[in-house]
Amino acid sequence: MEKTVISNPRTKAVEIREKVSRKYNIGISRCMAYRAKAMVVDNVDGSFAEQYKRLYDYAHELLRTNSGSTVKLKVNENEGQPMF
Repeated sequence: MEKTVISNPRTKAVEIREKVSRKYNIGISRCMAYRAKAMVVDNVDGSFAEQYKRLYDYAHELLRTNSGSTVKLKVNENEGQPMF
């Protein structure tokens, strides 16, 4: 289903269910189709939390490669964790 979701991120769970039913001749629940779509989107885009964790790495890399530069990264604390 990865190709289907990548080509059309707005693919609905019902469409995924229909495609699985036609292609593999099995039925899946709506919840299973929704979870499958969420897994594909997470694999393609990466989880937002993981991407935001890399902001500090990006800032340090900018400083390392561009000597004399200044990087400001503003975060707020949310339950003891930095929030961009």
